[in-house]
Amino acid sequence: MAQDNLGDMLCEHAYRADSRLLCKSVIMYLPAEAVDETLAYVSGISPSGGAVVFDFAYRLALEGTA
Repeated sequence: MAQDNLGDMLCEHAYRADSRLLCKSVIMYLPAEAVDETLAYVSGISPSGGAVVFDFAYRLALEGTA
């Protein structure tokens, strides 16, 4: 997602708009700009009433300075 386009990846794997989408344990490793782009894209393709659920980690923990 930081290097690849989410829409392209979904098309390559036959994503259907009426199905559920799961991107597990990815968001916390992406740069902030890629997170913004990913959430904006998912928001644009999600049906009304859809939800986004994600996990997170503190930046300091990922950088090993916490």
